[in-house]
Amino acid sequence: MKRLSRRAVPVVGLLLSFVVCPSADAAGEDMLADKIVRSAGISRGLCVHLECGDGKLACGLGRRRGLLVHGLVNDADLAAQARALIEDAQMHGRVSVDVGKWPRLPYADDLANLVVAQHFGANVSKKLVSEVVRILAPRGVALLGGWNDKAELERATATLRAIGVDDVK
Repeated sequence: MKRLSRRAVPVVGLLLSFVVCPSADAAGEDMLADKIVRSAGISRGLCVHLECGDGKLACGLGRRRGLLVHGLVNDADLAAQARALIEDAQMHGRVSVDVGKWPRLPYADDLANLVVAQHFGANVSKKLVSEVVRILAPRGVALLGGWNDKAELERATATLRAIGVDDVK
């Protein structure tokens, strides 16, 4: 697993080889949420879930008592589905979802303790990565996944280095 940190905030981590385990049930999402929390070493604070889809993983993350989860999705139907799931799971208050397209992520600088993006992959851009780094709190971690091949992962690493993320472990 690659862990990257940015010069300005020495302990920011970006884990690029995020493994997504496909699952259709809450138990599977809970296992994935546990894996995310263990991999990131973050169990408290604000978790931003980019392109959270139907909200299953967001709910799984929200079941971790120390995390407040805010999901973003750009599809209104998926947002409605996620909100219904959140309501059914009685996770409202700990998990929420907003819909829209944001050229700038709707958070203050240095706010998020954990950023999860399962479907980052080929969509990686300097602007989006810069936004993820901007919102990460000191010691915050981003788990970015969705790489189709090693070349995509290498391009993502180069993009991160281009914006000042320089410590690859």
